Amino acid sequence: MENKTKIIVTMGPSIEKYEVLLSLVKEGARGFRINFSHGDPSQWYNYINNLKSVEKELSIPLGIIGDLQGPNIRIGQLINQINLKKDDIVQFFYGNKSETNDIPLPYEEFFKTVERGDVIQLADGAIQLIVLETSPKSFIAKTIAGGVITSRKSISIKDKDIEIPYVTEKDERDIEFACNNDFSHLMASFVESKDNIFQLKELLNKKCNKQLNILAKIETKRGVYNVEEILKVADGIVVARGDLGTHFPMETLPTIQKDLISKSIVQGKPSIVATQLLSSMLNSPIPTRSEIVDIYNAVQESANALMLTNETSIGNYPIDAVRWLKKVIIEAEKNSAIVYPVKPIENSLAHRFALGISEFSRQLNAKISVYTKSGLTAQNISLYRPYGIIYAGVPDMHTARKLSIIWGVEPYVLAADSYENGLEKIRKVLISEGKLSKGDTLIETYRFKEGEVHTIKLVTV
Repeated sequence: MENKTKIIVTMGPSIEKYEVLLSLVKEGARGFRINFSHGDPSQWYNYINNLKSVEKELSIPLGIIGDLQGPNIRIGQLINQINLKKDDIVQFFYGNKSETNDIPLPYEEFFKTVERGDVIQLADGAIQLIVLETSPKSFIAKTIAGGVITSRKSISIKDKDIEIPYVTEKDERDIEFACNNDFSHLMASFVESKDNIFQLKELLNKKCNKQLNILAKIETKRGVYNVEEILKVADGIVVARGDLGTHFPMETLPTIQKDLISKSIVQGKPSIVATQLLSSMLNSPIPTRSEIVDIYNAVQESANALMLTNETSIGNYPIDAVRWLKKVIIEAEKNSAIVYPVKPIENSLAHRFALGISEFSRQLNAKISVYTKSGLTAQNISLYRPYGIIYAGVPDMHTARKLSIIWGVEPYVLAADSYENGLEKIRKVLISEGKLSKGDTLIETYRFKEGEVHTIKLVTV
């Protein structure tokens, strides 16, 4: 049985080998995130080459997703990792690299903002320190909650914003890398307004000859409060629970997650839930009961995709993590309580048509095949959560990669001289692959344009 809620994994040392990537795709992973905050172009090239080889061997398009660092403040290069214990005293100084156990921080703006009594947070808030003394280019802090600090860890001041440019020089370089290496999506970090998205789109228009979908990571208070305006201009959102947990009381995160997913449904945009879905599986082949319930609830709330981070990038059981994620998704999808729109999201012919096809699918327990040049028809039908898988024929790999992480959509790259010809090709492929079997019902369709004759075929195998 196939899962409709998509699985996205994060690249890293644990899954960089071709054989591991092959296993992950066979287990159900369809999106692969490359975190530009870690590694370098040579590593990223290796990831992409292996992903493309897996695509070719399995004939399965895979979403290639670049995660921009954004205005995320990180410490510099440490001489050794630092194990902080409660009440330890540590000094932070302005610089890129440390030759001692002091911690370098290459952002002048941070030192202008920090004050005595501020709480410093590292590693998604797991490590906390209180500031004791400050000077123009250094400060001393005492550890409240300890842990291991390694180079390039993110750092923030609790309840304070540090003003730095939204698109950094590093982001510009990474965007250019994404444009030149067949990425399908960009995750924009720390999005707080629609203007952040406009800045990225303007840069993409200058650097890219193909359109990349922008997924806005919602991880600050401003991002949560402005999510409705962000959804209007972004191609989707990421519910980034790690950083959200440093800005909001943790007991409020389930409500925030549910609200963000709900607002994405209302605006017809996909949502991705990320961070600590299966964090126990960093070192264990079996998840905890609470993690299973968390995943189940995210599926029931109608998240478009679930994303693993450390579980696959540095974890000891990446394949097991994807296997467990898929098992729970399939179980949750059996339940009819999954949320979906019952009225058109937009009062347009395209959305009324998509809703009608989805309802038709539910009434007939039917799968759907669509031939779509841009991918939009398949994505619109997906919004209304039909009964069956949406098999989408598209003319090029770039469109297929973008659809690969959309709920319930299974893309195929098929050249066709007409929509009807495309649908015929999809049907032949599905039968040859065993995706259609005796007794299955298939709805065949394509973009419904006003003023044109449109035939919807109903095929019983």
